[in-house]
Amino acid sequence: MRNRPPPDFAALLHARDLAVEALLAAARANATFKILDHLMDAVRAYDRALAAGEKTAEGDPKGQDQANTEQS
Repeated sequence: MRNRPPPDFAALLHARDLAVEALLAAARANATFKILDHLMDAVRAYDRALAAGEKTAEGDPKGQDQANTEQS
């Protein structure tokens, strides 16, 4: 039976640390993507509300300010 050299524990720990860092980076990227996705959903909802002429968050229907200005 041949003697093998002992494993390089420092290299194994370093490889494990790199793998953990990669997993954490992937988790952060996924969380960032989800946040951006929710923000884009809110923007799309706001655009749909404007297109439908519904009241916006400011309480002004689409084009109402412009119509009031033209009447003045």
